Order: sequence, then C-alpha cells, then structure tokens
Amino acid sequence: MTDTLLVVFTGILAFAVLMQSAMFLLAFLNFRRLSTDLLPQVQRLTDKTEAALATITDIAENIKPITGKLADSADIIHGRVVEVDDFLGGIVEKSRREFSGIEDSLSEASQRIRETIDILSDNILMPVSRINALTKAVRVAVGVFFKRRGKEKSIAGASSIDSNDDTIFF
Repeated sequence: MTDTLLVVFTGILAFAVLMQSAMFLLAFLNFRRLSTDLLPQVQRLTDKTEAALATITDIAENIKPITGKLADSADIIHGRVVEVDDFLGGIVEKSRREFSGIEDSLSEASQRIRETIDILSDNILMPVSRINALTKAVRVAVGVFFKRRGKEKSIAGASSIDSNDDTIFF
C-alpha cells in the first residue's frame, strides 16, 4: 500500500510540477510579448523625454543671462532705493529743524507782540484815556458851571450835556 501511495503522491507531484512549468512558460511568453509591445512605447517615451530635456536645457541656458541681469538690476534698484531713503531722511530732518525754527520765531514774535500791546496800553492808551476822562470832567464841570449861570438858556442845550456819559475813569 505504501508503494501505491508513493506512486500516487509522485504522480500528483509530477502533475503539480508540470502545471507549474506550464504556468512559468505562459508567464515567460506573456512577459516576452509584453516586452516586445512595451519596447516601442518605451523608445517613444525616451525620445520625447530627450526632446523635452533638450528644450528645457535650451531654456535654462537662455534664462541664465536673464537671471544675472535681473540680479544686477535688483542690486541697482536696491542701491537707488537706499539713496532715495537717505535723501528723504535728510529732507525730513531739515524740514523738522526748519519748522522748529519757524515755530520758535512765531512764538517769539507772538510774545513780542503781546509785550508791545501791553506797552502801548500802559504808555499810550491809558494816558489818552485819562486825558479823555479829564477833558470830559472839565466839560461836565464847565457845563454845570454854565448851567447855573444861564438857567435861562434853552433846556435843549442842557439836556444834550446831561445825555453824555458822566462816568469818569482814571
């Protein structure tokens, strides 16, 4: 019985090996057919990649001088911006100093005008007011004096004297 089992087992094993070999043969043939179909496609892809690589290389070579020029332009622009910034900073500083000087001058002129007004008020306007008050006092006194003397004069003349402001400020 062991011999029969051994023959059956060997037969099954031989059949499995035969099937495995057939499968490997079919896989090999499929890979071979696939590689023959895939080889032209890979060749076309390689050609297109080489053409794209050549185009990209040409573009990169054309861009190199432009990049250098852009870098030089950026350096020049940066230098100009720094110069303009320094120039504007100087102008702003000078303007601040000038405005400060103008403000000081205006403040000083305003103070002098106030002092001048005070001096004019004390030395000219006050004496003129006092002289005016004295003149008014003399006029009122003369009016009162002549009123007594000339009661017979018209009341219109006396009323005009009385209508004036009799307040005297010294």
